[in-house]
Amino acid sequence: MENLRHALQSAGIRPNGVAFTLLGRQYTVLTTVRLVVCVCGYLVLRRAFLIYARGAHMQQLKAQDEQGKDVEEEVTADKNKPIPLDYESEGEGWGSKVRKRQREATRRAEEEAERRNLEEERGGIEKYLD
Repeated sequence: MENLRHALQSAGIRPNGVAFTLLGRQYTVLTTVRLVVCVCGYLVLRRAFLIYARGAHMQQLKAQDEQGKDVEEEVTADKNKPIPLDYESEGEGWGSKVRKRQREATRRAEEEAERRNLEEERGGIEKYLD
């Protein structure tokens, strides 16, 4: 702090001189410089923290994906089993990507229901053929 005060004095600026008044409060040159340094430091550190947090989150997602690949469910025809819809688990959203994802999930659900119906019909026919 003293170094900043000395640097301002050597440049011919009075550190305790009033720089400006805002909302009834007088700001000195020293407090103005301190405020600018704090705001700029916040902006730089915030960006660095967001980059770090994004990388940590991506590593966490990769670890979850690797664990999920180990456990694969077998697809069977069970008419009492509900058909999972991807768009219900991801939440609601806006935009063309969400609409496309929703259409794909609906199409997969319809195909699963159709496949269940076909296997059910085949089972009924084979029962009468025996």
